Amino acid sequence: MYLKKEQALSVVIVGTIQFLILSTIAMLFYTGGTRIDETAQGYGFFTNFFSDLGRTTAYSGEGNLISTILFVTTLVGLGLTFLIFFQLIPEIFDRTDEEQKLSNYVSILGTISAFAFIGVALTPANIIPIIHDALVILGFSLTTLVLGILLILTLKDPVFPKFYIVIYSTLIIIILAYGGLFFLIPKIVTLEDLIWRVTMQKIVVYNLLYCFLNQSYGIWRHRIKNEN
Repeated sequence: MYLKKEQALSVVIVGTIQFLILSTIAMLFYTGGTRIDETAQGYGFFTNFFSDLGRTTAYSGEGNLISTILFVTTLVGLGLTFLIFFQLIPEIFDRTDEEQKLSNYVSILGTISAFAFIGVALTPANIIPIIHDALVILGFSLTTLVLGILLILTLKDPVFPKFYIVIYSTLIIIILAYGGLFFLIPKIVTLEDLIWRVTMQKIVVYNLLYCFLNQSYGIWRHRIKNEN
């Protein structure tokens, strides 16, 4: 069904919020264990990755059905909302031929990244870890490129709020820092290694959600309202 821009942006906002809610509930149902401690109880916010929620069998060795269902549902939902969001970008930044060209790149790269994150949800880390990890890397890499292009578009657009420059720049730095941890801590051996990697993942994900939630609302407020 075709959605008007204001309807689509509302869907994106709701889709982002549902991830925050359902992923939190999934944490409550996680059946325990971490990458370095199978006896750990429940879900550790600073010691369990988001992907642990989607493991069909937790590190503890117990079934993880409820957490898995919630994680798959919420991540697929988030991926679909990203698809909607990225299809809207060419309609938002279209003042010049250059803007249109760049916004089309955002739409293409963003669509691929959205499908990558949907793939992450459908490839449990305990069953097909190679594909799961490859999709995670692809999703975040393309998202970084998308943010870079959005930063350029925001700089060039005389109307779009300039505080998004700070949001995009900060998020790009955070994602690159997270990627750098894989070189500094290529293998998780100690509890400190795990905490560093998990904490940075949480920072990246929650800042990414804030970015898209904030921008979706901003587009709705600054563009859609003015058109009406």
